[in-house]
Amino acid sequence: MARSQPRRSGEDGRASASQIKVKMEGRKEKKTRRRVQDSSEEEEDNDDEGEQDDQDDSDEEEDGETYNGRKRARMSSQGDALRNNDRSRNTLASQPGEGEEDGEPVRVPNAITLPRDVDGYVPGSIVRIKLDGFLTYEGEVEFRPGPYLNMVLGPNGTGKSSIVCAIAIGCAWSPTVLGRADSLKSFVNHNKNTGYVEVELKGKKGEKNLVIRRNINNKNRGSTFTLNGKTCTQKEVTAKVAALNVQASNLCSFLPQDKVSEFASMTPQQLLIQTQKAAGDVHLSQWHEELISLDAQLKNVQKELEVDQDELTRMEQRNKEEEKDVARWRERCELEKEVEQYEIILASQEYREFKGRYDIIKREREVLKQKLSQLQSRNGPMIQLKEEYDAQAKALSREREEQGKLCKEQFKQYQRAIKKCEDLDAEAEEFHRQKEQVDEKEKKRKARIAKLRAEVRELEEKVANPPEVEDIDALNLEMEPLIKENRAMKEEFDQLQARKRNHAEQTARFKADLDKSRAELQDMQNVQKRRFAALAQSDRDCADTITWLRKDETRAMFKGTITEPAYISLELTNPEYADQIENCINWGAMRTFICSEEEDYQLLTKKVIDTPEALGRKGRIFVWHRTYKPETLANPPMNREQLHALGFDGYALDFCRGPEGLMWYLQREQGMHRTAICANTSKVNVERAIQAMSANGSQGSQFIVGHTSYRIMRSAYGRRLAQTSTNGFGPARNLRHEGINTEQKDRLEVTIAELTEKLNQQRQGDDALGQEDEELKQRVNTIDRKLNAIRQRKTKRNTLLEEHERAKLHLRGKKQNLTTQENTPSAESERVEIQTKLARVAERRAECVLECVKLARAILNIQAVVTQLGIRWLQLDANAKALDKLARTCSSVLTKAAEDLQNKQAEFLEIKETCSAKLEVFREKLNGSDPQTQAWFTQLSENNFEGFPSDVESAMQELEHRRARLDTIVVNDPTAIQRYEDRLQKIDQLQNTVARKTQKAKELGKTMKKVEDKWYPALEDLVANVGTKFSAAFAGIGCAGEIQIGKKESYKEWTIEILVKFREDEKLQLLTGQRQSGGERSLTTMMYLMSLTEYARAPFSLVDEINQGMDSRAERVVHNQLVDVTCREESGQYFLITPKLLPNLRYHERMRILCVCNGEWLPYDDNRIGGLKSMIKSYRQKTGFSSST
Repeated sequence: MARSQPRRSGEDGRASASQIKVKMEGRKEKKTRRRVQDSSEEEEDNDDEGEQDDQDDSDEEEDGETYNGRKRARMSSQGDALRNNDRSRNTLASQPGEGEEDGEPVRVPNAITLPRDVDGYVPGSIVRIKLDGFLTYEGEVEFRPGPYLNMVLGPNGTGKSSIVCAIAIGCAWSPTVLGRADSLKSFVNHNKNTGYVEVELKGKKGEKNLVIRRNINNKNRGSTFTLNGKTCTQKEVTAKVAALNVQASNLCSFLPQDKVSEFASMTPQQLLIQTQKAAGDVHLSQWHEELISLDAQLKNVQKELEVDQDELTRMEQRNKEEEKDVARWRERCELEKEVEQYEIILASQEYREFKGRYDIIKREREVLKQKLSQLQSRNGPMIQLKEEYDAQAKALSREREEQGKLCKEQFKQYQRAIKKCEDLDAEAEEFHRQKEQVDEKEKKRKARIAKLRAEVRELEEKVANPPEVEDIDALNLEMEPLIKENRAMKEEFDQLQARKRNHAEQTARFKADLDKSRAELQDMQNVQKRRFAALAQSDRDCADTITWLRKDETRAMFKGTITEPAYISLELTNPEYADQIENCINWGAMRTFICSEEEDYQLLTKKVIDTPEALGRKGRIFVWHRTYKPETLANPPMNREQLHALGFDGYALDFCRGPEGLMWYLQREQGMHRTAICANTSKVNVERAIQAMSANGSQGSQFIVGHTSYRIMRSAYGRRLAQTSTNGFGPARNLRHEGINTEQKDRLEVTIAELTEKLNQQRQGDDALGQEDEELKQRVNTIDRKLNAIRQRKTKRNTLLEEHERAKLHLRGKKQNLTTQENTPSAESERVEIQTKLARVAERRAECVLECVKLARAILNIQAVVTQLGIRWLQLDANAKALDKLARTCSSVLTKAAEDLQNKQAEFLEIKETCSAKLEVFREKLNGSDPQTQAWFTQLSENNFEGFPSDVESAMQELEHRRARLDTIVVNDPTAIQRYEDRLQKIDQLQNTVARKTQKAKELGKTMKKVEDKWYPALEDLVANVGTKFSAAFAGIGCAGEIQIGKKESYKEWTIEILVKFREDEKLQLLTGQRQSGGERSLTTMMYLMSLTEYARAPFSLVDEINQGMDSRAERVVHNQLVDVTCREESGQYFLITPKLLPNLRYHERMRILCVCNGEWLPYDDNRIGGLKSMIKSYRQKTGFSSST
């Protein structure tokens, strides 16, 4: 039995209560509300999803599990049944004065009344649509919708969705809002080159309508506009349309067919944003955006404030820790300043003291000078005679000096003569020493001759008696057979070594091949591990199932093969196409297990999905089975030659490799054998490709160019015209790792086993070769021992012969040496030569002595002259002294005055030098100080040192006292004070910054409070009113539904949550793009949009084929409610596009039905065949129905 859909386990939704905290400046509110815990689901391909929804719906109807025909009670968020009137709405409690502006609270009215003109149209609603050459409309056609509900009917392919496209394109919107082709030229009819769309929008009251015309062609992507017949730009048209509040991108107002699935896929945050734009107070979106901006600003300010506060605290704490060190440093600085000041004061006092003494001594010296001058004038004659004596004494002294110089010169010559005599004595002594050496040398020569004669006799006796030795020929004959045998064994040994080397090289090759194969297998396993690790992070159930299936005991349970998901087992033959191939395989298919047997499918789903037997919990995985029937596959749209002619590289399956089951699955379910791909966008002409793909007449085809997927579908009605939709996609995320080649893996495992066996055989060969090598070595060693014994005998023989030959050589050498010694001349001639030299030295010594006697006599004569001059000088000196004694006796007062003057002069010079030094010290200290200290000292001097010591001793005591205190204060880090001061400046700056940011945070909080007091009540009323209608609409079909506001910490994360339940055994669950089926999502979407209609601000709303997937009962209820809501007096214009209608539906006189009959197979509207207008006219006449339709 074949299974057409992958089966996936599901878990019941769980609803839980959570507390949401909203923090505002000045107040904190805690509000609790019920919300649904939404389990995350991955997005799946829309087409596959739609097919599964249809299948699920049909399965439910067969099993009796559908909601059709059942009465359902509404459920609370906990899944309990409630009556419709039990629901109460919690509103935000406001304090008096909060949330009010000008004394009035902001509230949303129950319904919004749009301004309506006398013709019934609301400004901005569509009055007329005119098309030509647009999509399915080859010729000119015009539509005139009514001001209320407009129901557009017609079979598939007739052009209903073309009207939707015309509205979007005509209002200057981008083609992307339609979810179809992104190029304007794709909207031109295939049979025409140009086309246009003309949309007439109702103008504001009192103003004329806006007639917008947009001209397009299939040659380029551009278009032109006219507004009321005048050429204009797209920007001008967009501004005019926006001024009428026409909303293009809001799915709550404009929901094309290809965007229906996106509504349910919107996040709750996006739903809140789009709802505020579509309905309620006009300022809701503005208030919400302002709150988001203010909240972001407040968080940024608070974050910066926290950082600044932490930095401020840290810096203050650091300064507090360093205050003691800074205080000590400052105290030391003050003491250093005082020491400097007292040093200047001390230097100043010392200078002043010595300056006073200097002035006194200077005056005393002048007095003594005057007194001495008076005395000297009375003793003039005596002084003159003394001067004559002094002149004679000086003349005698000069003459004595000249005679002394002459005497010294003669004495130097005498010393040189004495030195010459001493040198001759030393030379004679050297000749005597040489004579003694000659005698000793002769004695040693005689002793050597005697020793050599004895050695010659001994060597002659040894040479005369040669040693007895073995015959060398006999020894060689004895060695010859052993050498031959040894040479043969070495050759055998070399051959054995060559065999061992070959064996070792072969073993090394086997090892290298084995290591290489193991490394390749390890690399493949590492890739598989990386893939498996990535899969485990995104889908734990799938990864755990793979681990379970890989166990031996698990594999034994299954009959056939279970192929692991494509995420693990798919391999790309060319990674260049990874992006395109991944786009062909949705995320669910990427994780699907493929079973080859039906029994395995049942067993796997039971073990993993239905029971916790396999994983210890109920898993959620995809499982697929189809009987292998390749003949059932649809053929590719064209052959290879045609494909390559269009520029395509091939079909997607051509670039994939994997197990047989996986390849069957990719063809059967993903159609990858029919999907043409091309990575280079420049190689394929898209328009030509679309025409070629459309020409084969198949139901649908797909191709991919670059990062854009093109899907071509054909309508099942009329001319079966082709329609193209495009979808862009990004780079691959799941196939970024290279796949595992299972065939290569098996080959590597077989190769490793074979190489392992070969290595075992090589080890056995190693043992045999080793034993043979050991035996051969023993034989070689035996022969080597015999050869070594013979070699030792030969060595001994050669040694004895060599010693005998060396004795002969020594004998010849000794004899030659003896002859040399005996023939050496006698030493007598040397003695005679030395004696002759001694006689010549004696003669020179006698001459030198005579010269010394002569010089000594000359010196004695000069000394006698000097002695006479000395006697004369002594006589003059005695006369001078006698005269001086007489002068002193006669004038003692003069002498005393001269001595006093001399002493005073010495004292004056000493005090002058000291005073100058003290002045220099004082100037150096004063000039070396800073300008403040110099100014301070100047002021102190002017005040005569008031308050400071006036003498040197007191100043010295004060200075030493402060130096002692300074030595007791030790500062380890002199730079600490600078850091402390810098930090104080930063602290001051940070305090100002913190105060400024704190004030800014308070202002932001107050502003947020004011804006929230306006925004939240208005939003709450809107959601409450919409929720009431939504719940009532769901209750009418026996289901349950609620609309809630989801409060979060950040206003950006606030949500609108749609909670629905379609079965009695379920609880309310959050509407997502994955949890509910396609029909359930369509029903929920329609109910929500109808609930919004009464409060909508847009001039018109549109939904395209929203009723697809609904059963007949739900479709009837939805239709009736839609008529009630959209046909009220205050309702705006509404478009409902549908291909089918049930019989006996409710209609209203304000609604207008537009029947689209378009196609090449339709009859002409004439009297021969009949026409739609005549059919309607006949029906009216028969039924009496005359209302406008």
